[in-house]
Amino acid sequence: MNNPKVKNNGGQGILFGYNSSLGKGARYCKAIGNYCEGNGQEGITSFGGSNKVAYQNTIAHNTSKNNRFHQIEIWQSDDNTVIGNTVDESNTYGSMGALTLYNTKGTIASDNKVLNASNNGVAILAGSDRLVVKNTTIKGTNGKNDTSTATKGHGVLLDSNGVSQPTNILLKDAIIESIDTTKTSSNNKVGVYSTSNSLQGNTIKDINTTGYANNVHLFAKNTTKHMSSAKPSTVAGYDTYVENIGALTEAGTTGSKYVVRGWIQVGGLFLEDRMITGN
Repeated sequence: MNNPKVKNNGGQGILFGYNSSLGKGARYCKAIGNYCEGNGQEGITSFGGSNKVAYQNTIAHNTSKNNRFHQIEIWQSDDNTVIGNTVDESNTYGSMGALTLYNTKGTIASDNKVLNASNNGVAILAGSDRLVVKNTTIKGTNGKNDTSTATKGHGVLLDSNGVSQPTNILLKDAIIESIDTTKTSSNNKVGVYSTSNSLQGNTIKDINTTGYANNVHLFAKNTTKHMSSAKPSTVAGYDTYVENIGALTEAGTTGSKYVVRGWIQVGGLFLEDRMITGN
């Protein structure tokens, strides 16, 4: 489906779905260069149901604006490509994320732009696994472009949504800018937030924010295999080097005090990577 304008439908603007009677779904379909606005549900959806019978669809270079719920949604559908899209929630209440990835595996979301998200910019939810989310620009998570009310969402949210935590997510190269800098920061909204505070095998790198409380919340950092606020109790699931993101405190005796910058795997164990402070 290429280049039409889809506006003001009662349901989704574009739906790659499935037939419950036949147990078959949309596969290898493409939505490219479309404009979806004001529809009664999502702008563009790939939905495979509990058996995930819709998969490997492509959603590329579309504009999805002010649809009732998510602007682009991958829901129980695996191995999709979501690339080069612009989503805008400047005049809708939206839902969990302007771009929502729900219980999907192997999906790649790259080079997407999120504007004026009513809640979170990108929501990664419900046991999603082995996703690549990169080169994302998010401008505003304040709700209907209304700078007079409190900021609602984070740039990127990782959450179980009552199912299970997202795992093995590669999230990198995001630029996340607030359009109501004071409230975004004071309401403790962050570039990347996770409701899990434990290892989930994620990789989170090169997140740059303006106006948020910080780039990546401690909880989100603790879901990664390359950062931890405490020495890992096992090497399983971690990279060979793990950065210490906890509070650095000096240890040792006078003249040879040190801080622990991280932990390095040696012989199946993590050993401290120490830096002498000179004190």
